[in-house]
Amino acid sequence: MSISLPKKFLLNTNWVFIEKISKAVISGLTSILIARYLGAEGLGVIAIVLAVFSIFSVVGTLGLDRVLLKELEVSKSVETLVGSVVALRFTAAILGFVLINVYSFFAYTSEQVQWMIFAISFAFFFAVGNTFEAFYRKALRSEVATMVRVLGLLASAAAKIIFLFFDANIIWFAIPAVLETFLVCACYVFLWRVKKDIELPPLCFSLTECKRLIRLSWPLTLSGIVGTLFFQMDKMFLYDLADEATLGQYALLVQIVSIVLFAFAAFNMSSVPILNKLFFRSKEQFWQRYQEATALKFLLALFAGGGLILFGNPVITFFVGPEFHYSTATLVIFALYVVVVAMSSLKTEYCLLNGIVKPLFYLRVLTLILNFILNYLLIPRWGIEGASVATLISYFANEVVFPLFIKEMRVALFNEYKSLLRLLQPSFYLNLRIYLSKAR
Repeated sequence: MSISLPKKFLLNTNWVFIEKISKAVISGLTSILIARYLGAEGLGVIAIVLAVFSIFSVVGTLGLDRVLLKELEVSKSVETLVGSVVALRFTAAILGFVLINVYSFFAYTSEQVQWMIFAISFAFFFAVGNTFEAFYRKALRSEVATMVRVLGLLASAAAKIIFLFFDANIIWFAIPAVLETFLVCACYVFLWRVKKDIELPPLCFSLTECKRLIRLSWPLTLSGIVGTLFFQMDKMFLYDLADEATLGQYALLVQIVSIVLFAFAAFNMSSVPILNKLFFRSKEQFWQRYQEATALKFLLALFAGGGLILFGNPVITFFVGPEFHYSTATLVIFALYVVVVAMSSLKTEYCLLNGIVKPLFYLRVLTLILNFILNYLLIPRWGIEGASVATLISYFANEVVFPLFIKEMRVALFNEYKSLLRLLQPSFYLNLRIYLSKAR
């Protein structure tokens, strides 16, 4: 007997969902507090520092997290595998530390920004301890990883509130990110060395193993850099071509919209294991559930986008202040962006299932180039609206236009269009009703 998608989703909702939502909500609330007390200019300074840190953090991890998770399943010498990963990540941390500070010295004239980037770059070293998180992900003990991550987020949020209370210099606001990374690292080391919660012999290092891991991880590193640049490029351009206040206004709106997008990401993570099984069992069932999931996200996106357009300005200005009032056009653009993300975010998982990795990477590179050109042309003319339009057009091209030219991806695109027809079928709302009744 076929089990309804909502029931499957309900059973599969897990700690990863809680982690994603917690991160979005905590980060969103602290951004609102910072915006209220430091204003748009202060938030803009913090936003550019975090954007630069996000880009260089990809270099600091070398994409080894996903490689380690996969290799733990097949490795016959776990101590050599983990020891080599730790050695590589520590080396990458040194490289990331040097590169980010050299870039900061030549790219920015503001001493505030330079000192904040210098302070936050120490987080690269503490992030090495995150290596041990893979053991809990592998053992499906995501509750441990989630509690550790949420603990770090809460400590970071508490530090920001304390700095706001004491009216600290803005440079201090780089410390919470380092504190969060340090606390996560300390928790995993404690679980490994003191609680003995991770069964792992003494670590050892192998140069041969390091070379093998680099061969496996470099495509992920390159892909991560491209993806991170896409999502941070608008902030970089706004800082360079506009001003800190404009960047702060834009960053707050992005952070608020990210709460909705994190919900969709968690929804996807909950549904992917089920879709993976159906993919190898029955293509017909796979595409049926794929359409149902996409239709449900599209419906939720319409409500979220409509709410943003109608109530975005009153709510934001009430909590943050009139400095963060946005044009209707900007809110409409972001609402459309939410809808496009909801419609297409499962396509990547389908590509990974089918081994469509290279086309996916080429699409990201093309999208990055398009985004670069659009930001460069539109931000000097329209500011925040220009950055919003650039993001919307680039993402739409990546998910709707470019896949038309790739045969393997057209089938996913076609099923995303068919998902809209699901909204006209009574059976879709019946399944949705079942989901809501089981959630109570």
